[in-house]
Amino acid sequence: GVGAWSATAFAADPRILYDPGHDRWVATLFAGTCSGGALFVAVSDSGDPTGSWQKHYLAFPGRWPDFPTLGSSSSLVAVGVNEYRISCGAGGSSVVGAYLGASLQVMDWTDLVDGGGAPTIASTAPDSSAFTYAPAAGLSAGDAIHAVVALDDGTTSTANLGYASVSGTVAGGDLVVAAPVSLTGLP
Repeated sequence: GVGAWSATAFAADPRILYDPGHDRWVATLFAGTCSGGALFVAVSDSGDPTGSWQKHYLAFPGRWPDFPTLGSSSSLVAVGVNEYRISCGAGGSSVVGAYLGASLQVMDWTDLVDGGGAPTIASTAPDSSAFTYAPAAGLSAGDAIHAVVALDDGTTSTANLGYASVSGTVAGGDLVVAAPVSLTGLP
């Protein structure tokens, strides 16, 4: 679907995850042009990764959702991205601009597997003090997604390890993305 989104886009950073509780595969891919990027999300229709897939994308006009990471729980799927400004340079080249921050894109599993079209995606605002949310692959029962993230420690050479959780549902309007907490210095 990348070519249908943009004939001039390049694609990068593929990720895939098998969720045994739903017997589904979830795959993500970043695609970009000089005018913006997109996060592609595909979900298999069964446990067979060579079978049919539902394919969706979330556009990021004027931004690149770089380095997607993928995790899930029994009720949610989350993709972490690092957002950068992007613009067109000479000859249509991509000019990467300022780092805007790490963000999470969250979807309900029920919405992904219902076959009823594009899922509703809840997006957090980019947090410039965070870098690379890494949501966990939830291989045990539980509704919350747990994630680690690099947090700016005020220096130019190091970062602190942070923890955040995502709970609730997108459809229920009760989604809660907890602010990251630094794990540095904890017993």
